[in-house]
Amino acid sequence: MSACGTFQLKYLDLISGARVIVDDSRTNIRCRGCDKKIMFGVTKNGKFIPIIQLPDGRWQAHFVDCIKASQFRHQCQKEIDKNQNDLNNL
Repeated sequence: MSACGTFQLKYLDLISGARVIVDDSRTNIRCRGCDKKIMFGVTKNGKFIPIIQLPDGRWQAHFVDCIKASQFRHQCQKEIDKNQNDLNNL
């Protein structure tokens, strides 16, 4: 075991058809917008996305049901724009 602990990686198939990898040992994560229990999955493109388990056991992207999803999308876009601007000014 490393000093950082161990990972328990597994694949999950979302109802959209996408497949993500999750660290099953990190299960106590709450959404900052709505406080629902979420996990973060990594897509085949290396993007982190919040996912949530539905009552029937299936998984979906949490952006679908989070009441504050647009707040996070705008926040991420602002960070991307700032980083791009910083790179352009080098």
